[in-house]
Amino acid sequence: NDFAKPLDSVEQYEIGSDSWEPVDALNEERGDKQLINLNGKIYAIGGEGKVDSGPGITVDDPLVVLAGGSIVLDTVEVLDITVDGDAEWVTKGDMPASLFRFGASGWVEEGSDDGVIFVFGGQVGFEAECECFRTTEKVMVFNPSQSKVLGQSAPSAGVAISVVVGHVVAVAAIVMVLA
Repeated sequence: NDFAKPLDSVEQYEIGSDSWEPVDALNEERGDKQLINLNGKIYAIGGEGKVDSGPGITVDDPLVVLAGGSIVLDTVEVLDITVDGDAEWVTKGDMPASLFRFGASGWVEEGSDDGVIFVFGGQVGFEAECECFRTTEKVMVFNPSQSKVLGQSAPSAGVAISVVVGHVVAVAAIVMVLA
């Protein structure tokens, strides 16, 4: 099944030639990730990968079967598009939690060269007890040099994000209420 198959391919649109051109591939295949432009760099954060096999894990493992062979990623990769020549994706570190199907937006305060990435809601790793990927109420801030949990909101996934006149606005598409 290729539905929502994680990919590592990356392309950029060339306005002058009205064409898509391949660029350096991500280091890790990922679906349901977020891409954020911050200070001339593109960040690929979180997402969902597929389990082929690994130390102590096989595709026949009952939890892997229940989760549809998916693993939730916490890794962050960055592509510096300001460098001359061929830019390469570099693994930058990890988010404080593994997430997919979340919203994210970059923010640079006026007069500052630094920026942060706000991460809202999303789904976390598969839980055997409910046979589901639970949603999270966390709002996180990822700083390229550090990351931390900022606050909490309602548990949600499929979040859309926008920056409006100095405010970050998040709208949840899925809110999970558990009894």
